Amino acid sequence: MVNLKKFIWLVSYPKSGNTWVRLFLHALQNNASLESLNKIDSTNGIASSRFIADEYLGIESGELPDSFVQTLRPQIFTKWAENLAGDTIVKVHDAAFHHGTFTFPKEVTKNVILIMRNPFDMAASYANHMQFSIEKAVLALCNGNNSLAKNNKRLNNQLTQYMGSWSDFYNSWKNAYRNDLHIVRYEDLKNNPIEIFTKIVEILKWNYSHEQICAAIQAVEFDKLKNLEDKKGFKEKPTHTKNFFRKGEVGNWRNEITNEQANLLVNRHFYTLLELGYIDENGKILF
Repeated sequence: MVNLKKFIWLVSYPKSGNTWVRLFLHALQNNASLESLNKIDSTNGIASSRFIADEYLGIESGELPDSFVQTLRPQIFTKWAENLAGDTIVKVHDAAFHHGTFTFPKEVTKNVILIMRNPFDMAASYANHMQFSIEKAVLALCNGNNSLAKNNKRLNNQLTQYMGSWSDFYNSWKNAYRNDLHIVRYEDLKNNPIEIFTKIVEILKWNYSHEQICAAIQAVEFDKLKNLEDKKGFKEKPTHTKNFFRKGEVGNWRNEITNEQANLLVNRHFYTLLELGYIDENGKILF
């Protein structure tokens, strides 16, 4: 029987470091060269690509009800896997399952790298990315029905991605792919980049030296990415957003969201925050 365990899902809630990791992998594969943000060849696009869906469905997904397309997505990934020569890294913003259906079949999943970021820092970044208020961003992170690319007025180039709340998202992947799951915290990437990026390379079983990893990390330092975006643009930046790369800091939430908003996030996500080490048992925020 043909082994279809080829997908390595690079998973995150939006604005949690997924693009940063993808750019690191690209730089690593290209001798630490990063001349443009628009040629990320380390990953095979995003799992929600409508183009991919249409190709493997053999029909335009826009002609079908979204609810029906969601039920077909496992078949899309299975057919895609059948056409892959080897391991393939794919970006994901979806929860692991939707209405009880595993969106990403275990039969085609080799590994899951789940990047988590504390929701306090995420809130302002997510608000900027989506172009709405921080208050709305905080509520979205607490909303069990939160989604991306859900637009009833026009056809998006991505399928709807049902994420749920920040905790829902984490728990869906943890519960579904426990044995193949590797959790990476954004804060650890920032504070211990050599150690954590090296772990990612080890998960992928890529053969690169310590010196090559360090050079790739230097190539994707935040200020360098921001300068590249300013000079050459970035196609993944939402149309109405000034910059994709905003601040990328840890702990800056204290200057951007209110104590009331922070407390709402703590109350809504208490056990997940505690499990990931973002708060202590008394609910004190540790970042």
